[in-house]
Amino acid sequence: MKLLVGAGKFIGRTVNDMVAKQRLKNVQTKTYKQTGKQLEKAKRQGKYVNAKLLYKSNLRDNKTKIQRSHSNIDKLIDEV
Repeated sequence: MKLLVGAGKFIGRTVNDMVAKQRLKNVQTKTYKQTGKQLEKAKRQGKYVNAKLLYKSNLRDNKTKIQRSHSNIDKLIDEV
């Protein structure tokens, strides 16, 4: 029985790592689109936005969300 639980945890961790890796690979594209939408919104409102700082902030936030999700799923796998 422990062998099956161990195999399940191994598969769960492997899948979680693959998903996190894929999300981190696509995070720059997602962040670029997100920043573009925010710039368009600011342009419509007539506000000035520093695009470089906005992009870096969005990139950091998106990476943090992905890493937090990855660690939470790892904790869930450990509890099972």
